[in-house]
Amino acid sequence: MNEEQVIMEKMLSAGTPLSEWGVKLHHGYGARYGRTFVIDDTAECAKYLCAVLNSTMARWFACQASLPAGAKSPRIEEMPIPKISVAKQRPFIALVDEIIDAKADNPGADTWYKELELNDLVYDLYEITCEEEDAIERRLGLIPATEEEEDSILVKLIEKELASGGERTSIEAVKAILQEQDADRN
Repeated sequence: MNEEQVIMEKMLSAGTPLSEWGVKLHHGYGARYGRTFVIDDTAECAKYLCAVLNSTMARWFACQASLPAGAKSPRIEEMPIPKISVAKQRPFIALVDEIIDAKADNPGADTWYKELELNDLVYDLYEITCEEEDAIERRLGLIPATEEEEDSILVKLIEKELASGGERTSIEAVKAILQEQDADRN
């Protein structure tokens, strides 16, 4: 089983799908990550759920690509979220409150350090290892791929170009792909 499948197994066995929590989820838009999620509810768990749903783990879950052939990407409403005591939810809630307060005073406030703390709490919630964190963040483009992964991606791109029988000859295809990759990095 590859690393992403292991992560998905951990998530699927960790909790109750959001759709079974009995809360209303609203999609919003955030400058940093695109979609954001808001729980329209007064339940004590609403801020906890928002913390989990706006985490890197949730973004990874929503765009998970290593599913069996023919399977559709999971919907965020299907994301299993561990049910934990109110006492264990407090660190999540405190950080959410700090972010909300900072944004209320200044909508452009930089709260990335609080968001990183929340991500760490969520990783711990799902018992994600450091290596698995790296895999998640690489998948989302938050950290650069290792040299081996970059080489593997390039090889796949080159093989695809050559197999397509495109207009470019093999050496031209390789040069073009390398130039495109360099341009993407800069």
